[in-house]
Amino acid sequence: MNSFIHFFRARSAGYHLWMFFLLTLLFAGIFTSFASYIVESFYGLSTEELINFSSPDPIPNQSDGLKLFQLISAIGFFVLPSLVMAQALSSQPEEYLGLTRLPKALNFALAIVLLFAALPIVEALIYLNEMLPFMGYFSDALNDQNTNKNILLMTEMNSLQGFAFTFTVMAIIPAVGEELMFRGILQSLLLRMRNNIHFAAVFTGVIFGILHGQPTHFLGLFALGTLFGYLKEWTKTLWIPIVLHLINNGSLLVQMYFFDVEPEAYIESAESQAPDLLYLLPALGVAAAIVFYFVKQYRKSQEVKLS
Repeated sequence: MNSFIHFFRARSAGYHLWMFFLLTLLFAGIFTSFASYIVESFYGLSTEELINFSSPDPIPNQSDGLKLFQLISAIGFFVLPSLVMAQALSSQPEEYLGLTRLPKALNFALAIVLLFAALPIVEALIYLNEMLPFMGYFSDALNDQNTNKNILLMTEMNSLQGFAFTFTVMAIIPAVGEELMFRGILQSLLLRMRNNIHFAAVFTGVIFGILHGQPTHFLGLFALGTLFGYLKEWTKTLWIPIVLHLINNGSLLVQMYFFDVEPEAYIESAESQAPDLLYLLPALGVAAAIVFYFVKQYRKSQEVKLS
């Protein structure tokens, strides 16, 4: 077994990328089937009933069934392949993933401010994205009645327990799982392949945007994913991207449950609006200043390492 591990770790980053891709496909297939079985066992819902969003009558347990299916599938697609791959690549998988180093308080605070400064920029990019040719087709396809009903079912929360379950499925697991996969494994392998932080962060951002399956939001998702990638390298910890991802995904759920924001707000948040320069220009200034700080600190750390 040890000889196999040594053989595997000695292979190229390109080889490891292919192995990670195949491992992810394997886990995704197994856990999607397992999720269907568990949902049918617990709630008596077949796959056809689970994804039937056109029925005029409510389907019992469809909301909980969808969430459970999403939970199991996401663990199988994002979390487990990343943990297994980290274990295969390093004798210190937590360190390899960037989980052993906690962020400095100042870096953590600035990263949160940067996220909120970046959101108007992301929204402007989504608006620009939707103005591109052929985007009208995708916009109609992704904003139809069935898609909206799916969102309403996934954000249905009738109790504190329901909120906790929804928050886990739609905020915690995506934040942890996607960051383990994209910034923890994929970006680390790309960085090893080319030894270029820009290539690694940008290429990972492209994959991040594509795999979300929202063509009309690609530019915004790409920008957000790329920002998370740079922050991981600038701060040398995965915890900052995880927390920012969690805040981005979970803030509206918190507003919906604790502040009585209507579920339709989740749908409206996916619809782009023309950027307001009153917010966009100051946001650009704040974001640029914080990015400048992080880049300066990163370059200092690189100079110390070289010396």
